[in-house]
Amino acid sequence: MARKVICKLESCKKKDSSDNMILHIHEVESGRTYNKYYCKGCYQNFIEQQEFLKKEQKEMDQLIEIIKVVHEIDNVPGQFYPFLQDLRNGSSIVMGKKNRRYKEGFAFKVISETYRKYQDDIRYWKNRKNFEGSTLKELRYCLAIVIDKIQMVKKQINQLEQQEAREKTKEIVPEFVEREITYKRNQKDNGILEFLD
Repeated sequence: MARKVICKLESCKKKDSSDNMILHIHEVESGRTYNKYYCKGCYQNFIEQQEFLKKEQKEMDQLIEIIKVVHEIDNVPGQFYPFLQDLRNGSSIVMGKKNRRYKEGFAFKVISETYRKYQDDIRYWKNRKNFEGSTLKELRYCLAIVIDKIQMVKKQINQLEQQEAREKTKEIVPEFVEREITYKRNQKDNGILEFLD
């Protein structure tokens, strides 16, 4: 007899027998494995979510590498990551309370491009201002520069994407076949022309 298990997807939490569920063996870095059960419908959502999270992590790693190069540092302090996540999520502070959102802000790709485009400004202000040897203060100050410029960069990226889409549609232009249309007027019924004569 199969035991009762709960679907591990947060939005489902449906209870069913293990025979009707899909088993996913989750392995962590330490080598330990966990058995997680998912509904047949939820398992595809779980796989898509995992692929999305891997893509996000890869983009985040690329962003961190760009920050290291721009700021000329060996590692980024762990206290700086929440600020990047807030920018990615679109979280804001209203009336002293943090308004949390999930992945509604700027993509890591846009943040990376902003750092790349304005690295000269960032380096200028990094050398001009005294941060008292604090890497975190420097990173936060330069993040404010990035936040100021990010809307322009996002607009430019959207324009480039639209231009590429237009060029693709220009390539796929349907060919029109020209044909001659002849109109034969009915001699018996002149329609409105009877009144004009």
